[in-house]
Amino acid sequence: MENHFAENLPILRRRAGYTQETLAEALGISRQSVGKWEKGQTMPEANTLLTLAGLLGCSLDTLVRAELSEEGAIVPVLPEEEPAVPEPEPMEGDMAIFEAYDTCMNRVAALIGLGVGAIQVSVGNMMFLLALGLSGGASAGIMLLGISVAIFLIVAGGLTDEAFKREYPHVPDLYTQRQRVDFRKVFDLGCTGSVGIILVDVAVFVFLGAILSGHRRMTMVLLGIFLTVMGLAVGILVFLGCLSQKYEVGKRNEKQTQEGQAKG
Repeated sequence: MENHFAENLPILRRRAGYTQETLAEALGISRQSVGKWEKGQTMPEANTLLTLAGLLGCSLDTLVRAELSEEGAIVPVLPEEEPAVPEPEPMEGDMAIFEAYDTCMNRVAALIGLGVGAIQVSVGNMMFLLALGLSGGASAGIMLLGISVAIFLIVAGGLTDEAFKREYPHVPDLYTQRQRVDFRKVFDLGCTGSVGIILVDVAVFVFLGAILSGHRRMTMVLLGIFLTVMGLAVGILVFLGCLSQKYEVGKRNEKQTQEGQAKG
């Protein structure tokens, strides 16, 4: 069967309004990869072909086997060739499991991110209480209470995840390439911003700490602010890291299968 993918891709790409760069971005790959496809140097994997056909608004058969022209004419497929089979729509049960999984993973990421951030914030609050004149014992007690709540949140997140795994050992991967690309943008922006906040926080703390070295109360306030800001930034990083794991649903299914076989 003759393959016309390299000739068809630029035609269909232009019809769909994509440049090489915007198509690469939608697929989450480099522009050079798209260029190699159009030069006939490489071919995408099967799952990428399906995603590509969806983005271009054509069937897989049209993308790979039809003979297209810039004017829009398509050479008919020979009668003996079997028509392309459309991708089946996800079943209602699969969609329900997928939506439950997405909601669960969002909750898990929020609980763990909030818990990790709250640990440092609790220590920062103790510094504020000491600066206000509260006794060391009372301040430490309030800090430990905050840390206990933070640990409870982290454990609750882990238990929620494990409970969902036991109930639904296999989750259909229904995330689209567009959803993955959009999240990657949010992930990169969030991580960059959080790291930037941490660096600025450290720089300000070192600078002001040197100026306020002789003022015990002001130094404790400064330390409290430093730890609170650090906790918020670290919490965001952990939240984004946990949230990124939900897009690894394929690896999650594989791990669950291996664990099930080991137990069997």
